[in-house]
Amino acid sequence: MGPAAAVTAAIAAALGLQHAPSGPAGRALRLPPVPPGPVPGYVLVADRDNNRVLLVSPARRVVWRYDGLRGPDDAFFTPGWRTIVTNEEFDDTITEVSLRRRRPVWRYGHAGVAGSSPGYLNTPDDAYRLRDGSTTVADIRNCRVVRLAPSGAVERVLGGRCTHDPPRGFASPNGDTPLADGGLLVTEIGGWIDRLDARGRLVWSVRSPVPYPSDAQLLPSGRILVASFTTPGRIVELTRRGRIVWSFGTPTGPDLLRKPSLAVRWPNGMIAATDDYGDRVIVIDPARRRIVWQYGHTGVASSAPGYLSKPDGLDLLPAPQLGARGGGASASTASARRGQASFAHSPNSRSVRHASASPASGSTQRKVPLRPKWPKVRAELRVPVQWGALPSRSSSPSPQSFGASRPNPGSTPSSPGNWTLAASASVSGAIRRGSSSSRATSSSRARSPSAPCAGDPASGNPHTASK
Repeated sequence: MGPAAAVTAAIAAALGLQHAPSGPAGRALRLPPVPPGPVPGYVLVADRDNNRVLLVSPARRVVWRYDGLRGPDDAFFTPGWRTIVTNEEFDDTITEVSLRRRRPVWRYGHAGVAGSSPGYLNTPDDAYRLRDGSTTVADIRNCRVVRLAPSGAVERVLGGRCTHDPPRGFASPNGDTPLADGGLLVTEIGGWIDRLDARGRLVWSVRSPVPYPSDAQLLPSGRILVASFTTPGRIVELTRRGRIVWSFGTPTGPDLLRKPSLAVRWPNGMIAATDDYGDRVIVIDPARRRIVWQYGHTGVASSAPGYLSKPDGLDLLPAPQLGARGGGASASTASARRGQASFAHSPNSRSVRHASASPASGSTQRKVPLRPKWPKVRAELRVPVQWGALPSRSSSPSPQSFGASRPNPGSTPSSPGNWTLAASASVSGAIRRGSSSSRATSSSRARSPSAPCAGDPASGNPHTASK
């Protein structure tokens, strides 16, 4: 019995479960149903500064993990639940990892080398796999949203000008949430949220009422859920006109948020969020404005069990809940055939308030564990990285700390090196070097900005260029 199977069996034995695996969690990793509560499945966490991705049960047990990453900034399940896609923002790459094989099966970008030519990215954020197999990503410091074919060819580029002028330009986009109609909800660090249709045309744009908006989500009601990446931070729900109708976050106390970057509404009505600099992932009961579940110890960064270090992304692997109608099925199975990113956030997804949310237990523990035994690394890192010889690019909250060694946005390095695109057996197309196989058009060509990007230190813009 392998480690993953042993963990699954132990959880099932502890819960007294005799159920055959069902739902996305059962089909993906043979995980058992979960008990009733605010978490309707297993929580995927991009644990950025620990260079890993974790899958956590409602009982706060790690049931799956992958450590071979460099600063995973977000992580989302792909349609079908067999792989996850993560953007390694400060490594300028996107990586797809197989859940069962625990290894990369696809990659795009040049590790540690920023650029805007085909094959290059500059601080990529929110990489989502779409239903047709393509991948969309917000390319922050190139001020654009890029869609990639499975082969790695560039299918479409929106933006390229570092100013708010969607779809021709974006003020440092950090979110590109896919919508059910094939469109996108783009979030600009410069203070805007834009809805685009499936052809990339602007439907509407609203000025964010909170500073540094991050990863906005469109709710079934048509309202918008967005996090404010500040300290104190806030999570707000707003109308299309920008009026705040719900808010969470306080200046002090246990509800103080430290730079939250993502908030999503689950099918059961709970709101899950990453409290990045609070080193925790939380679930909020919106009716009571109360944290009802937490993983991580508030303000204590560590790689020890139960701890996180700047978690920047999350997703949900739905599982049947014990005792629910229909043989254990729960509201989470509404998105059983798709990843949360491509369906559960869409306007057509269902939103049901959960009736009984249990309070978090042990979530405010502040006892610091023993220091992990890791090799010495650069002094700028808060916690050790996973590898002794590979320098981490994820310890700083913005790419400005590496600005001296990065190419200017829109440039191509003199020695670009080889592609880091690695296609899996299920991905068609050949690996190319130096350029994409797609033909550039006047409407989709990646253009070099004539002025510094929003968030570039040279521009004097107060908005930083990434999380």
